[in-house]
Amino acid sequence: GSPPSSDSSLPRLDDPRASATHLRIELHEQAAASTLHVSAARLGVPLLRLAGELDWQCPLRRTPEGARACSGPLRLGADTAELAVRIGDTAATIELQRGAAQVSLALPFADAPTAIDVRKLPADWLKPALDASWPAGELREGVVGARVEWHSAGSMEARFAVGGLAL
Repeated sequence: GSPPSSDSSLPRLDDPRASATHLRIELHEQAAASTLHVSAARLGVPLLRLAGELDWQCPLRRTPEGARACSGPLRLGADTAELAVRIGDTAATIELQRGAAQVSLALPFADAPTAIDVRKLPADWLKPALDASWPAGELREGVVGARVEWHSAGSMEARFAVGGLAL
């Protein structure tokens, strides 16, 4: 038989952190190497100011720990970022980096918290997200970091850090 492949599709994702239409994730297993392909008619990541059509793929390689990982440049519209994916025995992690700003998502396979980390995000990038609750507010400089964990019981834990903030 042919090597196993998996294919997941999501017609629409509407979330303040990310939105997508026709999101598709394909994993093609081959004897020597596997390929990960992620595509979307439109993907938006407001925190990193990225939006546009997505068509990204990379060859997954085995790490010394036995995980499969790959990384490469990602182009969304006129913007670029670096995307890295790691699939291990207990979790999958996705890291998106644009300049010094980085967003990481840890997706556990077992009963462990799902976590998102934001590092060195320019504070002024948060203005669109804050406009609804703080229309006259203005963040001019500084960086923001956060770690949010969602636990299977429904609870959430969050920690935030700011540096050099100017209002």
